[in-house]
Amino acid sequence: MTIRLGTCKELAEDKKAITQLAGHFWNLEKSTTAVSVLLPWFPSPAKKAKSKATMGLYTQLISYVRLRRGALTPSMDALDHLIGQGISDGEIISVCVRSSQICIDLA
Repeated sequence: MTIRLGTCKELAEDKKAITQLAGHFWNLEKSTTAVSVLLPWFPSPAKKAKSKATMGLYTQLISYVRLRRGALTPSMDALDHLIGQGISDGEIISVCVRSSQICIDLA
């Protein structure tokens, strides 16, 4: 439900995409280790996993933002509202990630 409210209908109805999104979030959570916090410059496996998870989240969400930007008719989805306000793709992704994080935490 939170994904539907925070993003768009296309993403909310795609069970495979939701599973992938959750996987990226969990990988991001697991990549926070003592070494990555104490030595943020050290190229540890956790840092590489974090970069990969972050890129996966961004790539997945930006595809839906671009899909909604290219739609002929806007909907009442959160993405379309943010697009209509003239908000940049990066800021839209930030809103989507925060709203999706709430959903993943509740699961």
